[in-house]
Amino acid sequence: MPPSKTILTSISILSSLTLLVHLLTSCAPYIEPLFGRCLLPRSLTPEDIHTGLPLLDRLTCALAAFYTDAHASPLGLLSLQFILNVFASTIFFVHVEGSRRGAAWTLLACTPLAGFVCTVVGGIGVYMPLMLVPLLTRRRSIEGSSRANAVPLPRVCALLVALLVNVGVQTLAFVKPEDTAFLGRAVACSVLYRHLAWFLYTPLTVVFEKVLLALVLTEQQQDVAARRILVRVFYLLAGLNAGVHVVSLMVFWQSGTTRQQVAEVFGYSFRAQHADASSAYYLLWDTIGASWGALLWVVSDTGSWLEALLFLVLAPVVSPVSAMMMHAARREDKFLERFSRKYDNKAKLQ
Repeated sequence: MPPSKTILTSISILSSLTLLVHLLTSCAPYIEPLFGRCLLPRSLTPEDIHTGLPLLDRLTCALAAFYTDAHASPLGLLSLQFILNVFASTIFFVHVEGSRRGAAWTLLACTPLAGFVCTVVGGIGVYMPLMLVPLLTRRRSIEGSSRANAVPLPRVCALLVALLVNVGVQTLAFVKPEDTAFLGRAVACSVLYRHLAWFLYTPLTVVFEKVLLALVLTEQQQDVAARRILVRVFYLLAGLNAGVHVVSLMVFWQSGTTRQQVAEVFGYSFRAQHADASSAYYLLWDTIGASWGALLWVVSDTGSWLEALLFLVLAPVVSPVSAMMMHAARREDKFLERFSRKYDNKAKLQ
C-alpha cells in the first residue's frame, strides 16, 4: 500500500534537503571560491559581465562556470545534457500544472518562484522534491473535477510558444561552448526565461483568446481540444527526450571514458583538484534528484506501486524525464476520457 500524503510529502522534502546539504558540502572546494567570486558584494571582473544587469550577471557568472566546466569532460557534458533535458520538459509541466483552473491563486501558479528555486536554491533536482511534489500531492483532490483540472485552450497555445522559446534557449548552451562570452549570454537568457516565462505566456494567452473568439468554439470544445494537444505534446516530449538520451549515451560510450575515470569523480579529493569533476558531480546528482522527484510524483499521483515499477523500468531506457512525460500524457488522456464521457452524457440529456 502506498504511503499517505503526509508521509510522502515528508519523505520528499527531507530527501530534497538532504540532497542540497550533500551537494553544498561535497562540492564545497568548487562552490565556495565560485560563489566568492560571483555572489559576494564586490565588482565582477569584465569577463563575468554579460548583460550589464548586476543581479543577473552575478547569477550568470555562477551558472556559466558550471556549464563551461561541464563541457570540459565527457561525463560533465553528459550530465549537462541530462539536466537541460529535464529542465525544459519539467518547466513546461510546471507551467501546465500551474495553469489548471483549480490551481489559480496557489503556489503552483507562481511559476517565477519555481525559476527562483531552480536557479538560486540548488537546481531542478532540489526544486522537484522540495516544492513540486508536495504541492501536487496536496492539490490532487481537485483532479476529480473536470473543470478544475482543465487548462484553457488559449493558455495551452501560449504555453506551446513558451516551450519553443525554452527549448531554443536551452539549445544555445551547446552552440558555441568554447566561446565563454557567448555561453555566458546563453546562460543569462536561460536565467531570464526561468524567472520571466510567466510574463511571456500570460500576455500571449490574452492574444490567443482574441484569436479563438473568431472560431466560435464552446468552452467544452475548447477544453477537449486543449487536453488533446497536451496529450500529444507530452508524448512528443517523451519521444524527443528518449532520442536525446540514447544519442547522449552513445556519444559518451564512444568518448573512451573508463569506469575508473567515472569512479574518480565520486572521490572528494579528486573533485577538489579538478573543477570539471565537481561540475559533473553536481549536475549528475541534480539529475538524480529530479528523477527521484519524478518517481515520487508518479507514486503520489497514482497511489500505485505498479506505476512506480513501470517508471523505474522505463527511466534507464528512455530517461527519467521521458518516463515522467509518458505518465503525464496517460494522466491527461484519462482526464480527457472522463471529461468526454461527461460531455457526451450531457449532450444526450439535452
